[in-house]
Order: sequence, then structure tokens, then C-alpha cells
Amino acid sequence: MHRALRAAPYDLIDVHEEPASVAMAEVQLLARLAGHARTPMAFYGAQNIAKRYPPPFRWFEQRAFRRARATYVCNEAAGEIFRAKGFRGDVA
Repeated sequence: MHRALRAAPYDLIDVHEEPASVAMAEVQLLARLAGHARTPMAFYGAQNIAKRYPPPFRWFEQRAFRRARATYVCNEAAGEIFRAKGFRGDVA
């Protein structure tokens, strides 16, 4: 993945993963290492039950909320939960 991120400039990095996932944290780290620290990022969400994750997953989630500009959710509850947890980007 790091090689693919370094291969070209991107307008958007779309991560089809939940914000608290290890995969989302990995993509954020690799994107930064590949020079895409300012490239807009979006993530997927389906969390329709409000829950507080234990560390380090809670940290991954908060980092994703700060880093991403948008999320696309499969239901309204997920968008509302992300907002309640502090996500300030676009929700679609």
C-alpha cells in the first residue's frame, strides 16, 4: 500500500474502514509517510450503537475524526454517533 500511495498524487484517499480500526490507523500512517499529510481523507461508517472503545482503538477513532474531512455512513444513526463523538467533517 505504501508503494501505491507514493506512486502518484491523489485528490482523495477513500478508506472503506471504520474509524476505530487498525486498518484506518495504518492507512493514515502510510499516507503521512508517503507525503499525503494534507490529502483529503474519507472513511466508511456503520456503527449504529453508541459505544466507547478501549485504548488504543479509541485513540485510532479520535485520530481518524481529526484527520478525515468526510464520512459516508450506511444509516443516519452512524452519522449521529460520529457527530456525538466529535467528528466535524461532512457526513453523507
